[in-house]
Amino acid sequence: MDLAGAFVELFPITYKQFSVELVPDKDTGDGGLRRTDDGELCATLRLSVSEGDEEVASSQGEVTFVYEPHGDDPRIVAYFAGWAAALRRVLECHADPDALPEALRDRLSFVGVDELVFPGVLWLGWPQTVDDFTEALLSNKRRLGRLLPSGTDLGLAFAGLFPIRSERLTIEFVPETVDEDTGEVRGGFQEMTDGRLVATLRIVLWDLHEGERTIRQTTEQELVVVDSEYSYDPRVPAYFAGWAAAVRFVFGRLDELAAADELPDLDERLQELVPSDLVFSEVLELRRPQTADEFTDVLLSGKKRLGGVLP
Repeated sequence: MDLAGAFVELFPITYKQFSVELVPDKDTGDGGLRRTDDGELCATLRLSVSEGDEEVASSQGEVTFVYEPHGDDPRIVAYFAGWAAALRRVLECHADPDALPEALRDRLSFVGVDELVFPGVLWLGWPQTVDDFTEALLSNKRRLGRLLPSGTDLGLAFAGLFPIRSERLTIEFVPETVDEDTGEVRGGFQEMTDGRLVATLRIVLWDLHEGERTIRQTTEQELVVVDSEYSYDPRVPAYFAGWAAAVRFVFGRLDELAAADELPDLDERLQELVPSDLVFSEVLELRRPQTADEFTDVLLSGKKRLGGVLP
């Protein structure tokens, strides 16, 4: 597999006033892909922005395209081509600034070349084809999608679902805080280095007495809400919405059962409920669910997922 040849053929990547080019090494004159002593695949890129015949902005630097653990990944050629296609789509989008939201106008003039390349996408198992890698890089705002008006901010999409409430139960998203003394970051929505999406959730169990609610207990956990294999799946926003609807249904049903007082062990079950009992991102393995309603149905069906939380 001629990785260097496949890589060089992708350049230059140009569209109207934008150009991304390979820069020859100043010592060897080599302008292609290089393998470092650490086993990474790197290249020097230059992004230039022009107005007419005049260059108005540029960025240049060495960029890591492939981390050492993926140096022999058979998908690298597809990844290279998918990245080039994704970048070209970004350039095409920015070629007409009047068609962009104000926050994105002239954004490429201030972007460093290292902000255009995302080798972490190879940690994911599902992208196999050129189109898969293009979709993975553009589908949300953690990658090149942040330079598109259509990109989805998964963190905002997830946090916006909360709180989910019923009379006796609430599940909350715990926002990010930083300890001023130690610098430790707690809470929030984060992407781990292996691609997992992690969030901190809190369940509040309420006591009801004569129409008044008081907190009986709270349980907080940092947990994986989407495994790395699926974090670039374009269905993730639909999964989030479907999951929230399913949790809302479960909480409502538990309220009904508690009010009926027909299950003597229900109170104990509610006290034992923790956030990780409610999250089942493995449903993204299934290709059938595509919409929020379909994810809700899958999550509530049977006893393997959220349906199992109900007696």
